Amino acid sequence: MGVMEKLKIFVVKEPVVAASCLIAGFDNGNWPV
Repeated sequence: MGVMEKLKIFVVKEPVVAASCLIAGFDNGNWPV
């Protein structure tokens, strides 16, 4: 199983946690959100 497939399954199982991680990643990254 590839990393992207694992990531997709994680997003499906834990959408709230995945969204929080994405938001935190954007806040800490180079994207001004």
